Amino acid sequence: MNFDFDDNLNDKKRKNRNPVQTTNLLIVAGFIALGIMIVFFMNDNNSSSTAISNAEIEATVDAKLSDYLAQQTGQSPVATQDQSQIKPTIIPATIAPRPKIEGTELISGGVVENTITSEEFEIHYTYEGKANTPIIITIQGAGLSEPAVILTNPYGNRIVASGTANQTIGDDTIQVIGAVLPVDGQYIITATRRGGRAGNASGDFQLTLEIPKLLDPESRVSGVAESTGWQWHVVQQEHPFSITYSQQKGAYTPEIGVYHLDSSSSLSGLAYLVGNDEALSFGTLGRFDPDDIYFIAVGRQTLQTVYDVPYLTTEYTLGVQISR
Repeated sequence: MNFDFDDNLNDKKRKNRNPVQTTNLLIVAGFIALGIMIVFFMNDNNSSSTAISNAEIEATVDAKLSDYLAQQTGQSPVATQDQSQIKPTIIPATIAPRPKIEGTELISGGVVENTITSEEFEIHYTYEGKANTPIIITIQGAGLSEPAVILTNPYGNRIVASGTANQTIGDDTIQVIGAVLPVDGQYIITATRRGGRAGNASGDFQLTLEIPKLLDPESRVSGVAESTGWQWHVVQQEHPFSITYSQQKGAYTPEIGVYHLDSSSSLSGLAYLVGNDEALSFGTLGRFDPDDIYFIAVGRQTLQTVYDVPYLTTEYTLGVQISR
């Protein structure tokens, strides 16, 4: 048998085991490994640089978003110094107001009349209000016993309801609610009866919305007090103050009450002036703290027990006296 092929194969195997060639292969492998390490470290450095750049970009985006949301909500943006370490607090976007509804629109000083029945036990009215406006809403039964009224804000949230408010003014035939409107928008005023659907009262009512007259130290304001309702005023001062009352003309002696909106938007009574016949011709109420908003009611006595009150009037003036 000819073994030339096998001998040549053996010779080639031996040539591959040549020490010089083996050394060359090791050197080449070393250069390749060194090149791989250099590329690895370069990529690692580049990835670090990219991470820093991404952090800076993210911080810039967060800051711009914070500024944008601040402009939308009217609040100051959150300041951050090291945005790569501290994430800014993003101010959440405001909730969109509910869609406007169609309905009879109330105006300040206007009176609407309607009827509550078993089929129509809630009647809705609208009012286009402005933020920081104080308002008073009165519902009086003219055949409707136990009337009730509810105020809802433009987002569909109830502000106050006479049926659940702990009021110190009003009775079974007349209910009053007050508020300082939080935002611009369309408010809903709902006239109903105590218990709503579950109630059983029916009859006619009168509904009134008022923006109370503002009292200030520069001038006195005049009004006409009625025995069947109230004239409303509002006052807010930077310094402690008192309220002065003077009766001008008329046979009726009204009650003068100062009220404050508590945490549940109920009208809480703080001070009263009250007398019989013409015994109350002038007087001063309290020393009230500054900055808060106070509602002043002049008219119907809240302690009276007779509901069928004759209609009487008297003219009066109110003023503000700054305490020193």
